[in-house]
Amino acid sequence: MLLDANGNAIGGRPSTTFFTAPVLVSLAYEPAAERAVLVPSAQLKAATSYTVAVLAGAKDLARNEVDPAAASSRFSFSIDSAAPAVSATSPVADSTAGNGVRVEVTFSEEMDASTIDATSFTLSFGGARSRAAVYYNAATHSAVLQPASALADGLQTVTLDVVRITDVAGNALSPSQGATTSYTFNFTVSSSGPSVTSVEPCGALVDAYDLATQKVAFHFDRGVMKAAGGALDTAAIKLQLAGADVAAAVTHAAGDAHATLTPASALLEGRTYTAIATTLVADSATGAAMASQYSCTFNAQRVKVPGADNTTGFVASAALGGNQWTRVNSTLDARDSVVWHGGNATDGQSYVRGGGLNP
Repeated sequence: MLLDANGNAIGGRPSTTFFTAPVLVSLAYEPAAERAVLVPSAQLKAATSYTVAVLAGAKDLARNEVDPAAASSRFSFSIDSAAPAVSATSPVADSTAGNGVRVEVTFSEEMDASTIDATSFTLSFGGARSRAAVYYNAATHSAVLQPASALADGLQTVTLDVVRITDVAGNALSPSQGATTSYTFNFTVSSSGPSVTSVEPCGALVDAYDLATQKVAFHFDRGVMKAAGGALDTAAIKLQLAGADVAAAVTHAAGDAHATLTPASALLEGRTYTAIATTLVADSATGAAMASQYSCTFNAQRVKVPGADNTTGFVASAALGGNQWTRVNSTLDARDSVVWHGGNATDGQSYVRGGGLNP
């Protein structure tokens, strides 16, 4: 039961049907928006479930009374008090990387992007902060720091300000062991071998429409070859799913700074893939190998089928006999893609996952 500032049950009468611990709130109704706003008189408790309900007595302008037993008359929520944590880093702490490396930190949950910037996520060498661009990728819950220039050889320090960086509920990031105001880790740079400058589509979400055609492009800071000579192959660069190599073909010519990996079959929806450049990648001029293995991740969009588990976003189109594929990214879950799946008597086609027609 929810009470107004005078202790009266909102909705006109007290009820203990659904609630045992009333919460004192103030109530305001906004006619233009057709919504009621409840403001608790005190901070809500962490890790506690709350239920908001419209009780008997609430009426519209036509004097129709709300049905308090209807599912739409109430909803529940809980207060998130769990601190987010760093779940992975690239480069790995205490590893060695090339001087063209970028830094990626993956978090355990969705973060508040406004709290992650070039002042709260930094890279330093010899006590001096390196110039870099910082951005947050909501699809992968990861923050990326891209140095403005090649890094100097030696020990590099990554620092995340846990006082500033929070999740979307405002919970501060957990510090590293022994620290109180920061999460910090180190890695060493060696410029003798090549380094990965970027991998596409790492840090992004592959749309459901592109699962069957998506390629992985590796870009290096210099011309490369496979150690001991020859073009890169699936031993030098690879794609993995749940720790297992994905069957693929590699397109590369020895000496080129770019290589493309093409999966042998369509990517699986709703899965996380890892792109890897191993230490078998070497400088084509000097033969010096990459200082350490490089990896990064991307997600394949999850597909929901209206009528099965979600009906949001369905679009009807007369041009396609009343049925049409549509892609819809949920604001709550960026990995949701709502598509239509089924047959149609009008045009005789069956529209299937992957964006094509199945006669």
